[in-house]
Amino acid sequence: MTDLKITTVNDFDQNGIFPLRNIRVEGKKIETPTAATIPGKLREHEEFHPDSGGVSELYRTVGGDDLDEAMRDPDGAQLNDDLESQYSSAPDDSLKITFTKYTEASTLGVAHAQYLADLHAAYSDILTVPLMPKLVRNVEDGLNDPSYRSFKKSVVAFLNQVEERHPDAPVMGLIPRLGWEFIDDLLEVYEAHGVTTYAFDFDRCKVTTGTQLSMVEPLMQSIANRGIEEHTLFYAINPSPGTRQQAIGARPASDIASLGLGFDIIGGCHVSPRMPEEAFEEMEAEQGEDGEPEFRLFDKTDWVYRDIPVSDLPDAFPKRTAFDAEGIAARVRRSPNNAKYRLQKLVNGEQKALAAKDLRDTLASDQAYPQVIEKLGVTDQTKSAYEQTRESFDEERFQSGVGDF
Repeated sequence: MTDLKITTVNDFDQNGIFPLRNIRVEGKKIETPTAATIPGKLREHEEFHPDSGGVSELYRTVGGDDLDEAMRDPDGAQLNDDLESQYSSAPDDSLKITFTKYTEASTLGVAHAQYLADLHAAYSDILTVPLMPKLVRNVEDGLNDPSYRSFKKSVVAFLNQVEERHPDAPVMGLIPRLGWEFIDDLLEVYEAHGVTTYAFDFDRCKVTTGTQLSMVEPLMQSIANRGIEEHTLFYAINPSPGTRQQAIGARPASDIASLGLGFDIIGGCHVSPRMPEEAFEEMEAEQGEDGEPEFRLFDKTDWVYRDIPVSDLPDAFPKRTAFDAEGIAARVRRSPNNAKYRLQKLVNGEQKALAAKDLRDTLASDQAYPQVIEKLGVTDQTKSAYEQTRESFDEERFQSGVGDF
């Protein structure tokens, strides 16, 4: 039996789906909703605000050659070194969640599945099914599509190795962005393996748009129908941070807005926009109209991202932070390509975690929804998504309850 206990302490608030949960695993306790920080990007003398602690996200891209090299090396080669470095950077009391992106477009073999199961068991408090974007993106038809069958076999191969080698470890199933037909099929696989917590890979898409809602809404209905809505956990990995809206002069933060759609933990986005790498690097180094570098900063009050000229950063920087605005501005000026991208990840991860803590405080009184929908970054589209998803969620929840009675 796994040492994972999930307790929901509210009734999902007035509208939307806003669960307030206590998560206990391996002697650790965290509260959700929250946003993960990424300690592997910290450098010497850098740290997060203590109130932003809770979930530490580790991430590593893994190919077949990486796994073969690690399997030959008694010390695990560079693959283990990288994860060990990230792991040691995370606070001891944080819940560590490790994601690996398997880069092959073929079925995960038994030997590789075995090594990945051991790798996740060594560096993760909850074992996540590896991300497999190449297989997922190759799926074109229905459940008999060869790429989907390969993906499904890979999931089962990993789960089998976990059950055999780490039977007491809690497991988080992977939900790919494939459409409800595929998700429904995978839920049967996970249920057969006793898996009831899930990581949804949004592949850098906005959680609150229609395409994603056509998957998220029936997913929330499904867990309500099965009666596990109070004992599950949803992790959003690779959510899009959103796109700029000229009308408000900022980017509505669609990643953190997913907290109102039943998600408990907002993870990082490790997927580049669909463009050549050179174009992405140029976009990230983009400067303002006067040639001055800009820093994309999450506003935890309004739930938006603002592009701030670095000369204005000390005035715009949040007061509640462990990072130094002057130091960040200086480093961005010196290295607008590399330093800016890393520091944006760190600062914004910290600020989203603090915003989630503020949300938890409001959820304790069941008064979150009226305050959330007044935020600048919660668009009409997002409000509609909240209402639509909650309505169908309640229909299944109450219908299930009547049937049980």
